[in-house]
Amino acid sequence: MPTVFSRRTAPTSAGDPTGLPPTSPGMFSTASSDSDEKHPSITTVTPIPELAAPHEEKRFWWQRTRHFDGTAIATQPSVYDDPSTASAYAPRSDWENLHRFDPLFRWTWSEEYRLIRKIDLRIMVFACIMFMALELDRANISQAVTDNMLGELRMTTDDFNMGFTVFRLSFLCAELPSQLVSKWVGPDRWIPAQITLWSIVSMSQFWLNGRTTFLLTRALLALLQGGFIPDVSI
Repeated sequence: MPTVFSRRTAPTSAGDPTGLPPTSPGMFSTASSDSDEKHPSITTVTPIPELAAPHEEKRFWWQRTRHFDGTAIATQPSVYDDPSTASAYAPRSDWENLHRFDPLFRWTWSEEYRLIRKIDLRIMVFACIMFMALELDRANISQAVTDNMLGELRMTTDDFNMGFTVFRLSFLCAELPSQLVSKWVGPDRWIPAQITLWSIVSMSQFWLNGRTTFLLTRALLALLQGGFIPDVSI
């Protein structure tokens, strides 16, 4: 049953249809949007927890003084704390994470910094390794050209430049579809699949024998690598 969040800013009148007592500006009310005569709408009023005062964030340990209070509330004001914007930014009823949506949730600075450290260790380290794998092929092609790749493949400089053009165009065309696939199957499956597939294509370049196979592998690599950066970023 969907829930509508709203904040009352003025006391209610005696004829309030909800039958609730007057509510102060610091109260948050939740009301069910589905109701009928047998199952009337149930409205509850909850005090709004206090928010942290806006200030410059001290993310690194050397920026914090001995007076740093890790137990203080770190939650900053958002659009959900303004009654004029809360309804406009409310999630849709079919949002997959609606059961976790809680505008009243608060956390401390210690909890926030602990989460940031966990993200840095468990996500950013592997993201750096994956980006290194991405750049490995894109940098190696320049090393191969400085040797005798063009002569062995019976290609000219124009053919090589054509391969770069095909790569760039395919790279751009793959970004949006890749994000849609990532949303469909999940980034935890799609990103490793991308890395595995472009690694297979990269290894297959050992069997290049001319201009056609060179352009084909350039296009395939771009299609598989194009969505990697936006997928990891999002």
